[in-house]
Amino acid sequence: MENELVCHLKAGKSVSIRIEISYPNDKTVQPNQFKVVPIIDGRILNPYESNQ
Repeated sequence: MENELVCHLKAGKSVSIRIEISYPNDKTVQPNQFKVVPIIDGRILNPYESNQ
């Protein structure tokens, strides 16, 4: 994921990411899923997901 984002940056594109964190319930502080959503030149790409 990082290498793909670096390539877009080197090409002069606008790069940002949105990180979404999911928790299994309201009583825990440990997340069970992370989703990283890359946004290149205003276009949302496929998210990268990591389940714990």
